[in-house]
Amino acid sequence: MRIEYLKYLLDVAEHQSIAKAARINFISSQGMSRVIHELEKEFGHTLVERYPNKLKLTETCKQLLPCIENIQREYGKLSEAITSIDLQNETQQTFSLRLLSQRIATIGILPQSLFFPSGDKKVKIFYREMNNDTIFSTIIENAKRREPDDIPEIGLVTFYDPKNSPLVAGAAERAIQYVPYLKTYDLAIVSSQSKLAHKKELTKKDMLQYPLISSNSQLYNAICQRFGENAVSIATGSIDFRMALVEQDEGLSFIPAILLLSPFMSFHNIAAIPFEDTYSVECGFIGTSEALSSEPFRQFVRTLNEYYEPHLDSDLFTLYETCEILGNSAVRADS
Repeated sequence: MRIEYLKYLLDVAEHQSIAKAARINFISSQGMSRVIHELEKEFGHTLVERYPNKLKLTETCKQLLPCIENIQREYGKLSEAITSIDLQNETQQTFSLRLLSQRIATIGILPQSLFFPSGDKKVKIFYREMNNDTIFSTIIENAKRREPDDIPEIGLVTFYDPKNSPLVAGAAERAIQYVPYLKTYDLAIVSSQSKLAHKKELTKKDMLQYPLISSNSQLYNAICQRFGENAVSIATGSIDFRMALVEQDEGLSFIPAILLLSPFMSFHNIAAIPFEDTYSVECGFIGTSEALSSEPFRQFVRTLNEYYEPHLDSDLFTLYETCEILGNSAVRADS
């Protein structure tokens, strides 16, 4: 269970509206409905009774709300404690940058062990892995109380359609900027023992021979748009579980092509194959204008550029030109 799902349920209960709860959390109404449905499956109880022009909380939901509210309060205390510890460590160890990153972005986008020179010392980047929603909400909340001399905080996020993302629009309303960094595309992954493993490109017919396995967020929506609303057999937030199912030849899933540059792929008995009518995946950074223009972040991105430039001919990705942030030019991705 994702902890923010409990917050979403509390918002639905408070406003007695899925649409309003969706708006204040910068997700679609369909996404909010899916969250409630996933909670109902996990709890084994109906939480919301839906009517044409209204909804009603079930008695079970009403009984659970005090417990959920308590979990949210305690989680808030935990987040504050972690932030306090992080700031202490940053002071003691001279962390130059706090980076909040998606799991898939951490695996696929970031080189291993990023360290930067600072005088005669090496400066460590502090990582925390989160999903897109939590990264945005954390950046927004922390920006309200950060002091000018605090360590810059940046989020690394991925999108299938950033132009239409309510997260990006909602962040902009709160003076949080989104800056695209690179564009890649998805590949299909199958077991190396699969009958499809030898193919150079998969057709839709090839892929639908297998159960499709996705994450339970943006990838789910992208797959449904390509293969049909009921195409996904298993949706899970765990990439490790997805990879395990694929290795056992129990289904077919998807990864960004840029992961082929990562050692992650060498640990799994899978084949990554292009498929017809694929879709792009965009990775970028979010933060305040101060954080995005800070020297630690500029140094961080220059190091990323140094890592990616030797691979520009691989056709796995293109870099966006973000000169005002990076301090140097890059190859611009097609819009």
